[in-house]
Amino acid sequence: MGPMTRRLLLSVVALSVTSAACSAHYAPRGGPRIAISMDGMGEVYSKNGRTYESGFFGGGLVEVTEGVPDAQEDAETFRDFNAGALGMSIAGTVVSAAGIGLLAGGAGNPGSKSSTALVATGTAMMLGGLGLAVGGVALAFAAAPYQFDAINRYNDAVDAGVAGPPPPPAYPTAPYPGQPPYPGQPYPTGPYPGQPPYPPGPAQPPAYPPPPPTAPPGTAPAYPPPPPTAPPGTAPAYPPPPGTAPAYPPPPPTAPPPAYPPPTSAPWPAPR
Repeated sequence: MGPMTRRLLLSVVALSVTSAACSAHYAPRGGPRIAISMDGMGEVYSKNGRTYESGFFGGGLVEVTEGVPDAQEDAETFRDFNAGALGMSIAGTVVSAAGIGLLAGGAGNPGSKSSTALVATGTAMMLGGLGLAVGGVALAFAAAPYQFDAINRYNDAVDAGVAGPPPPPAYPTAPYPGQPPYPGQPYPTGPYPGQPPYPPGPAQPPAYPPPPPTAPPGTAPAYPPPPPTAPPGTAPAYPPPPGTAPAYPPPPPTAPPPAYPPPTSAPWPAPR
């Protein structure tokens, strides 16, 4: 592997690493608003889940802002300024390089009229080219605010309901398309034309007879008096129940026990 091939490979690897480092790590959520991000070495716009490349001069912003005239006008100004800045920078670089060449040619032959003219022309061209290049850089800086203005104008229009996806069609109101209007307004009342009258309903059941009259509340009916009862304490003599033993005769009288004679006791002998 030669030195030129090794340098070319190193340049490719460095460019790949730089592109990966310049990519955004967060993808904005899809929606009707415009979101700006970085992908590789350039800017990208996203809207409604779709990604738009910025383009070489930023013309992708013109496509993204379609539907909002003010935002699209700012996007076109941003694109035109970028194109003019690049053209001025390239033209300034070429004119400056030509002026430097003329200046070097005139400085190599001093003292002659032609060399003086070459030096003067080369100096003017070099300064003019430098001015064009500086003007191109200034125009590129002036284009940046129009980019943000275009995005902000479009997003504000989306929030106000002016831009974005079209709203769903409104439901038609009466009379609906294809429906002939009713003859005469307001609408006719029943019975409607062509509708047969409803048959009468079934006969109602007969009315129930009224209930019998009831005694007025608070007057209880008179009950018959209870039968006379025997006076208390005179229970009727009931016959003995069957199967009971007859009453035994009373036992014969017994003689009283004889009286015992009184005890006799000798006096205790006197002690000796």
